[in-house]
Amino acid sequence: MAGNSTCFLAGGVEPNESLEEGLKREIKEEAGLDVKKAKFLFEQENQLPGDPMTGYPNEHYFLIKNFSGKPELGGPEKERMDIQNQYSLEWVDLGKLEAKGNLYPQRALQELIVFLRTKK
Repeated sequence: MAGNSTCFLAGGVEPNESLEEGLKREIKEEAGLDVKKAKFLFEQENQLPGDPMTGYPNEHYFLIKNFSGKPELGGPEKERMDIQNQYSLEWVDLGKLEAKGNLYPQRALQELIVFLRTKK
């Protein structure tokens, strides 16, 4: 991974699971990586109704500072993938993040960019 690269993954927190436990599980399931150290960045109100089972109605963003393993797509995304529904893991240089055009929600993307540029 390059020094200023970014990876976005999304996932849910299961009942009786902390945010950190959910983060580690989802990253392992979806990207094949073991999170060693993560830093909470910010929380954003979810545009959709929250999940009453988990008690986490908002979106939570983390910066993963240390991980091990080889990035490899897995989980439901890999299972759902077909010719018309593609998923891929990609490291994106911070300078090219805004130009991607397919990262949502835009507010979270902008907050993440500001955070990464000002609070390293």
